[in-house]
Amino acid sequence: MAIFIAGGDHATYVQDWTNIAVAAALHSAWRRGAVGGGTSAGCAILGAHVFSAANGTVYSDEALADPYNPYMTLGSGVVAPPPLAHAITDTHFRQRDRLGRLVALTARLITGGDDAAPLGIGVDEATALLVDAAGNARVVGDGAVTWSRRPRRRPPAAPVSRWCSPTYRYTNSPRERPSLFVQPQSPSWAQVPA
Repeated sequence: MAIFIAGGDHATYVQDWTNIAVAAALHSAWRRGAVGGGTSAGCAILGAHVFSAANGTVYSDEALADPYNPYMTLGSGVVAPPPLAHAITDTHFRQRDRLGRLVALTARLITGGDDAAPLGIGVDEATALLVDAAGNARVVGDGAVTWSRRPRRRPPAAPVSRWCSPTYRYTNSPRERPSLFVQPQSPSWAQVPA
């Protein structure tokens, strides 16, 4: 069985699909071995945390200037399969300059106590991150996937937006694999500058 969630409106998915039969059916399908995926807003609801866009979108410069501005709305993911238990995802990543937004959202999860070890995952257009049940992953497509995670310890006197670094970008080039989050079966990852 395969389930693919189309793009659309983050806020609609979070409002209409959380804590109802659709969410339960998606969780049940995952437990039975279904393959799941999504594009755009459909990808955004796959992580344990989601930028809910309840007040509209937020741009990277706005998110970094004030991680608590009214547009920085967070919700719980609708699907959140086990390999994405600490993830927050963002799409159209490089094309819409969303690195600042992802870093600020990830930092908010830490400072708000929602997740001590969140992982921000930014996916470019025409790109997919394939993750299996064990957390093994690989990047396919034309773009890259960017990861943002909590540093090993909080930098002294650092503002919230600096709590989540470093960032990494991975493509599907056949180079050395990174030792971050997943252990791919074959070395098909490449680290490129963020």
